[in-house]
Order: sequence, then structure tokens, then C-alpha cells
Amino acid sequence: KEDNEYYAYYVKRQRITMVKLEFGVTNNKYPEKNISVGQVAIINEYGTETIPPRPAFRIGLERSVTKNKKLIDAALKNITNHLLTGRKDSIQRQLTQALTQIGKSAKKETKDIIKQGSMTPNAPLTIKKKGFDHPLWETGLLHDSVEYLVSKE
Repeated sequence: KEDNEYYAYYVKRQRITMVKLEFGVTNNKYPEKNISVGQVAIINEYGTETIPPRPAFRIGLERSVTKNKKLIDAALKNITNHLLTGRKDSIQRQLTQALTQIGKSAKKETKDIIKQGSMTPNAPLTIKKKGFDHPLWETGLLHDSVEYLVSKE
């Protein structure tokens, strides 16, 4: 805990603009329905009493982090070295590059999961209503709404 507090203090003293990655869906609404794509994503990600969890976003992000582990490790090492030596000029650029790569990869992985339909199968009633058994797919809007954004904090 003390190391984390010191690091946070040191980063603040260095006046470094931090960069963040936001990953999820755009704020689209389903036509003729009173529900947003974000609400559908959350319901499917965590499940309900009657809908099993289908964590495509968490799995996609985990796969992205795993695939980009070397990139993440190298970026963290470079950033730490720059902080310790007082060279903060390229930290934001390195963070932006690393988070952009993770975001692109997470978007691709998540869209692949949704497209493959490899989650828990739909219930018989859902299959009858949709006319097919492809979890996380009805119109393709969820798939098309997966996005990421890298920005300054």
C-alpha cells in the first residue's frame, strides 16, 4: 500500500497527464425497442435470473491483455524508467500506444466471440422467437457497437 501511495504521489508531482482506455459499446438504441445496446450488453455480460451470463466483453479484454502481455510489460518498464530518471516527455505517447493496441485487440476479440456465438446456447423459447440459435446475436447491432476509446484523463 505504501508503494502505491508513493507512486501516486510521485506521478502527481511529475504532472503527467494520464491516459485511459474505455471499452464497451456505443450508445445505440435498438429500433422499435425501449432498450439501449449498453443495457443489452450488461444484461448478457452478467446474466439475470432467467438469462445465463455470456461475458463476451470480459473474455475479449482478458484475451487481449494476454496476447499483449509483452507490450504491456515493455511499456510499464519504459514508463517506470522515465519516471525514475525524470524523463516524462514520452510517457503519454507510450501509454497511448499500448492502450490503443489493447483496445483494438479487445474490440476484435469481443466481436469474434459475438460472431462465433460460442456462449451458452439460447433457451428454446428464445430460439423460437429469433428463429435461430446464436447467442448474443439478433440483429448484429451489439456486434457492430463494440468500441474502445483512448483519451487523456
